[in-house]
Amino acid sequence: MNKKRKKNRYSNLGYLLLLLIGSNFFIRKIAFVERVLFPIQSKIYTTTQEIKEETEGILNPVDVIAENRELKAEILRKALIEDEKERVLKENKRLRELLGLTESFKYNYKIGKISFQKVDERFKTFAVNLGEKDSIKKDTPILYKKNLIGRVEKLHNSYLIVHMITSIDSVVSSSTSDGKNLGTIKGDNSNNLIFEPFSNYEAELKVGDSLYTSGISDIYPKGLYIGDITKIDRKDENKIKYIVKVNYDINDIREVIALMGVER
Repeated sequence: MNKKRKKNRYSNLGYLLLLLIGSNFFIRKIAFVERVLFPIQSKIYTTTQEIKEETEGILNPVDVIAENRELKAEILRKALIEDEKERVLKENKRLRELLGLTESFKYNYKIGKISFQKVDERFKTFAVNLGEKDSIKKDTPILYKKNLIGRVEKLHNSYLIVHMITSIDSVVSSSTSDGKNLGTIKGDNSNNLIFEPFSNYEAELKVGDSLYTSGISDIYPKGLYIGDITKIDRKDENKIKYIVKVNYDINDIREVIALMGVER
């Protein structure tokens, strides 16, 4: 009986041992299979997800259209920003040029922008975005770079109207830089002005001479540059006329300088 029990015990142990060996082999085999299959499964899963995302995009055309619209709007916004930066850089360059030319001025000044000008009045008047709020007064001299261009004719709170020296009804007392050869400069509704000396007995002027404000006027201080003589008209024996050309192009003017009445 004891021998039979021992035999059964050994048989059970043998089965258990075989079961353990078989289980270990099976587990190893499963791990091996997983190592082999995992990359394949991962690739299948990733590909499936990509297909799913693309399919969702195709199945939701409204979302795709909205995204495209937002993208186009963003591209347009960036383009507009770049254009604005370029415009500001150009404007700053012009302003630096104006400021650089005011270093030798003995007057305080303000810089304004031309806000309006009629085509048929481009040698007569224009509006500037300065006014009473900027402490501007009537008859304040207006310059473009170093050139006298006119005076404030009409004044409002936030804008003013400039009466240009090129206007046919403009008269400016002027002279050469040495203060001799006094006369008046009249407008001609063009880039050309007409200088008429008070006396023909004074030293004769020549082409290339520059003319400035004489300082006799209550409006314009002495020494503001007006233009250069380009032609001499001797048709009238009793009176010599000198053609003076302004040293700027009316069409290029964007900003102007308003000379204040207080020295700095």
